[in-house]
Amino acid sequence: MKQVIKTILKELKSVHVESYYMKNSAKKISYPYVVFSTSLTNIDRYADGCYLDVDVFCNKGLDQVEIETLSESIKMHLRHFDQMLEDCYIRTQFQSMQTVPTNLDDLQRRNLRFYIKIDWRK
Repeated sequence: MKQVIKTILKELKSVHVESYYMKNSAKKISYPYVVFSTSLTNIDRYADGCYLDVDVFCNKGLDQVEIETLSESIKMHLRHFDQMLEDCYIRTQFQSMQTVPTNLDDLQRRNLRFYIKIDWRK
């Protein structure tokens, strides 16, 4: 799974450099930024399923242009992302995108959910 997470991080960083796994680990927060997490489920003895939740944070208040543009870029980049890795083959499918309330005037948040099928080679 470590290789899958590294691959996802690399792909997200190719879309937006301020991308992180689990939490934003930067000493100084720079907006917008992207954080992703995964949750793994078993499909059968040779495959797993993985939900990929990508959260986009932006501090532009009511101006939605930047967060919408970045969210759409991530969606289009990962929507049908397939790659053969050393230990597995991964196939990504876009599932949903929604606004997440933050209860703060300036902070915006979008959640994108993808499903990854992981076919293990060993």
